[in-house]
Amino acid sequence: MKKRHNNQSSNITITSEDIFKKRWQKLHHPTMDVNGDVAFYYGVYKQFHDIAKGSARNMNEYYLLQLVMLVENTVSVDIDSSYSVVYRSLGNMAFYWCDKLDLSTKDTNLLYNAFTQAVADAPESSLKQWIKECVLSGDFQKLKNVASYFAIQDRTVRRIYPNLQYRKDAFLELAGGDMKKAKEMLESDLAFNWHDKEGCTLLSRIAESFKMDENGKEVIANLKTVQPMQLDSYLPFESKDDGYIVTVMKKDNTTIDVIFPVRVSKKKIEDMCFVGQLVTYLGKTYINGPIAWLDKNEFDLWDSDIFFDSIHDDEEEDAKHKSFTTKFGNRYTMHQDLYGEFEKDINGFYTDEPNILDFLNFLGEISERNKSNEMTSSENK
Repeated sequence: MKKRHNNQSSNITITSEDIFKKRWQKLHHPTMDVNGDVAFYYGVYKQFHDIAKGSARNMNEYYLLQLVMLVENTVSVDIDSSYSVVYRSLGNMAFYWCDKLDLSTKDTNLLYNAFTQAVADAPESSLKQWIKECVLSGDFQKLKNVASYFAIQDRTVRRIYPNLQYRKDAFLELAGGDMKKAKEMLESDLAFNWHDKEGCTLLSRIAESFKMDENGKEVIANLKTVQPMQLDSYLPFESKDDGYIVTVMKKDNTTIDVIFPVRVSKKKIEDMCFVGQLVTYLGKTYINGPIAWLDKNEFDLWDSDIFFDSIHDDEEEDAKHKSFTTKFGNRYTMHQDLYGEFEKDINGFYTDEPNILDFLNFLGEISERNKSNEMTSSENK
């Protein structure tokens, strides 16, 4: 149990609204306009700051901003909460950031209450509106902006990825040592091809958040057309639209027209094959991220299963050697969490631990006890 502690955090100056707005914008995709609700989230930030400064031993601006981001995510798409139910290592993400701040039990409780109230009070979400506009535009690049934003920026999602070093190394080798190209390949893979342990992609999770949204049916319909194809080799043999659309042959000898972001030269079409990721969206197929051009003879030799089987084996083995401890003291390996299932009761709570409602009641009791002790101490003085 945490004890109340003295610190120097209360001397930290709160960020001005102008600075907050600049930092808030940087935390979002450059194409998203945060103006619609930035004033509200600055108010939330100030409230969180005022509570945290009372006892935080690690008064870190980044942690506070991530807690405010969690409010926005919960209001907009709530994938953080859904993943917290699926993955045991996450726990309650609001408490995760409170723990990072290293707050007293009393202030943890106060901050969590402020968090839940902020979620209830939040106005129409600029983030959700941006997602909606991107998806309804029918523009593949805008769709990718959404997928990439959550794949790269969302801290909850990043905590449930396997050890990405094995993918980084493999993509770097495929990219011929080009770090920038390898990074873009990896991010494109995570944005569209990564599946959580329930088999859902990030975009399919986002689609779920529009089920109760007014006029959300069209967004869901568009997202249902997304069909990502993981890295594989393709043989081009005909170009259209001045080289921006190329007919390619797949390993099963079927053909498909693929839209490229840049013009493909005749020489490449005649002499080479490529290894890359594709995504079909609204009936059209697009190149997803950078590709590697190889000699035409490599088409049949390059094997996607061999490439990924090695990566997945290394990721699983790595997860067996890492562990975590839950709030209630149970210890598990990351492999159990990332690849296995835990028994839950009818309400979705883990059967071997108190549920989160019990935990919140426990925090409430601690808070009331602290208040009572403070009042008694004051009266004695």
